Amino acid sequence: MKAHLKTVLLLGFGSLATVLGVATLPQAAVSHNSNASMEVVQAATEPLSEREIQIAQAPRGNALAAELQGKPTIVKIYADWCSACQRLRPVTNSLQQQFKGKANFVVFDVTNRTTTQAAEARARQLGLSNFLAAHRAQTSTIAVINPSNGQIFRQFRYNFNQQQYVNAINQAIARISARS
Repeated sequence: MKAHLKTVLLLGFGSLATVLGVATLPQAAVSHNSNASMEVVQAATEPLSEREIQIAQAPRGNALAAELQGKPTIVKIYADWCSACQRLRPVTNSLQQQFKGKANFVVFDVTNRTTTQAAEARARQLGLSNFLAAHRAQTSTIAVINPSNGQIFRQFRYNFNQQQYVNAINQAIARISARS
């Protein structure tokens, strides 16, 4: 168990509760026990705590690409086969319209090998390789990232509450503006 916990904290995989829930349940329980699956999904709806984010994102000082500077970067991990991603589409489309010109939006499509390779290439260009490597298996993840250092301001998974995204993006805009 501690080995799993250490890996989770160092790599920053999603919500700690989600990973621990999946890591500690036998595969049969995840596949066949709807209660166990429901608990995992329920735990995943809460964003990472500030402490989890600090642990998951060790200080790197890696600024993102110049094209992303000055505005928070909203990164979405997406796959065509992910039903939660499909449910999130209207939320993220609305956010893109609402924050057009105020935030950068990046979508990494991990639907298949070809799209994942394209996403990895784009992530390298943008300075988001570490983020994608740590989260590409976690579809329906959306993170608000500080472009000046690559740190995650806020991260969500399976969250369909648009107001929580709006609040997180507004807070990120305020933080970045205060530093300018």
